[in-house]
Amino acid sequence: MNAIKLAILFHDLYEKYAPEYGYETKDETKIFKAQTPNGQLMIRVCREIQKIERFRNNLDITESALGISGIYAKLEERADKAEAELVTIKADNSMLIAEQDANSFIVSNLQAALATAEKAISDTLAELTSELPDIGMAVRILKLRK
Repeated sequence: MNAIKLAILFHDLYEKYAPEYGYETKDETKIFKAQTPNGQLMIRVCREIQKIERFRNNLDITESALGISGIYAKLEERADKAEAELVTIKADNSMLIAEQDANSFIVSNLQAALATAEKAISDTLAELTSELPDIGMAVRILKLRK
């Protein structure tokens, strides 16, 4: 059905049902006239409705032909997998952060122990160094005794 025929049908039905809704149409528009502004407007609206319907029908045909519902299902499946992977990555990341914190604690303790050991060695070396003259004297005394 072309837009003019649809506009005529729409007009006739509109005129038929208007009184049931308490609406009285104007006398000059009771009969459909395609050349009037009212008629042109109705034809234009009907033509636009037909364009929309053709587009929707073509879209439905295209979806069927291309299996778009299957494509949507695959995209949904991929999105679910990606979401699951994201959860796993976040969990792994949390675990790595916890391990990093534990390792940082261990490193800090090792650094403190190393500093303590270095201090002890340094103190022992200083003590030994201060005793060197006494050790040298003891060695000479021992040599003299022989």
